[in-house]
Amino acid sequence: MHHSAPTWRRRLRGGVVAVAALLLTFVATALRACPFCPAVEPTFADQRAVADWAALVEVVARSDSAGPKGETVRVRQLLKGDDPPVGGTLEIDDAGEHPVGALLLVLRADGGDGAVRWTTRTVDELGYAYCFRTPSPREPMAKRLRYFAPYLEHRDPAIAADAFAEFAAADYDQVAAVADAFDMARVRQWIADPKVSPRRKGFYGMVLGLADDAADRAANARLLKKQITADEDDFRAGFDGLLAGYLLLEGEAGLDLVDARFLRADPAKSRPGDTRHAMSALRFYQEFCDGIPEARLEQSLRLLLARPEFAAAAIVDLARWQDWGALDQVVGCWDAPGADEPATSRAVVGYLSANPTAEAAAELARLRGEFPDRVAAAESFLELFGGGLPRRRAE
Repeated sequence: MHHSAPTWRRRLRGGVVAVAALLLTFVATALRACPFCPAVEPTFADQRAVADWAALVEVVARSDSAGPKGETVRVRQLLKGDDPPVGGTLEIDDAGEHPVGALLLVLRADGGDGAVRWTTRTVDELGYAYCFRTPSPREPMAKRLRYFAPYLEHRDPAIAADAFAEFAAADYDQVAAVADAFDMARVRQWIADPKVSPRRKGFYGMVLGLADDAADRAANARLLKKQITADEDDFRAGFDGLLAGYLLLEGEAGLDLVDARFLRADPAKSRPGDTRHAMSALRFYQEFCDGIPEARLEQSLRLLLARPEFAAAAIVDLARWQDWGALDQVVGCWDAPGADEPATSRAVVGYLSANPTAEAAAELARLRGEFPDRVAAAESFLELFGGGLPRRRAE
């Protein structure tokens, strides 16, 4: 059966922004541009955009003085600006320990305080060619990402890191729009390769979920299932992205596996880190993807209400998703054994405050009467750090 590529759709339902503002202070659930990517440095294209001059230069002399070190370089080719011109020389302070004859990519920018800021990196001809052809940030994103896709995991680590940083900064719909630019066989190799940084594998796992070709989708699902069900003792960086990719490929059947291994699992046997990764994958799918009904996603998240160490975070997400049908289970967490009382109290009170049903209003009034100090402390915290509670109901 042919499976079409998933559609990215940011779900915005009434009140979600207010609920998020209320609750995000104590459980981070907001998604970045790439929730499965590590923090990255500014890309070369970003640096070039703010520079007033950029060029390929050759080191022709080094300072041997006891003071600040510097290098004399000769301009070989201009990338931006014209002073100094090709063939001209200039002194760069504290450029680094580069031998005479080394090729450098040099960018000069005004630091804003009158000081000149220099950025240098050692390059070879291939690295310079990559930088020279790098599309400007003003170019259409699809054109830019298609340029960078072939350079992912390039043999030159600097090129590979820069290309990855471009994708890490892209929005989901922008990545999905160029899904055909990825060689899925190569991405599968990267997932299985222990030499590839685990911190990048979360993104690559998500990419596997974008495949449109039926054979690729089947191969991707087999690999991701193997990775997901492998026994690991260490923290698995990027594991949430692998789970997200698997959900994109397998839908509800994939969610059944996630439930069994990470959400409904025996707490004594499951790894908390894996469960947190599973929660991250659920948030991602609910926020940006279609295919699995929302009620089914909510069913999975509700499983964590029975696990005190995850209940507060689950309640926050249920409030963001406006799953008001979970009311009884949420209230049941108020005195659950082993729960982190302050976090659970804030989550329950926040959920009840945002829930528009009469039943929620009655439960909140009951808790205020039976636990006035505890509810007041939770409400004070949410007022102070949550950006303001939703309008309170008339008592």
